[in-house]
Amino acid sequence: AGGSYWQGVQNAGVVRCGAAVAPPYVMRDPATGEYSGFFADLCRGFADALKVKPEFVDTTWDNIVAGLQAGKWDLSLALNRTPARAMAVQFSIPAMEYQISLAYNKENPKIPAGAASVADIDKEGVTLAVMSGTAQDKA
Repeated sequence: AGGSYWQGVQNAGVVRCGAAVAPPYVMRDPATGEYSGFFADLCRGFADALKVKPEFVDTTWDNIVAGLQAGKWDLSLALNRTPARAMAVQFSIPAMEYQISLAYNKENPKIPAGAASVADIDKEGVTLAVMSGTAQDKA
């Protein structure tokens, strides 16, 4: 987004951050509604730099890109870059290194002992669970 966009944010006095819960990166206290975590702090820091107030907007991973495109918020928090997302929205440089691991029941007879790669568990009858709308869901 160009300078005029961010000037509009400054004029409005608030930067809206679309937030889908992704512990420990984005967390929301159910009792207070207060956001915490690395990316919540990053939103607050961005707001401080712009001299505006941060506003967190609840969303889901299924809607985080569409809401940004529709102007419901100015930034999406903790969003992994995928080719499809990069066609739809502009990404900053990465804010952190991020690695994905798979956890599995080591007693599962469908997965060989010492599995070390996705190929080791990419077997018929093995089902992986991921959150809908996440980069892992789209992979």
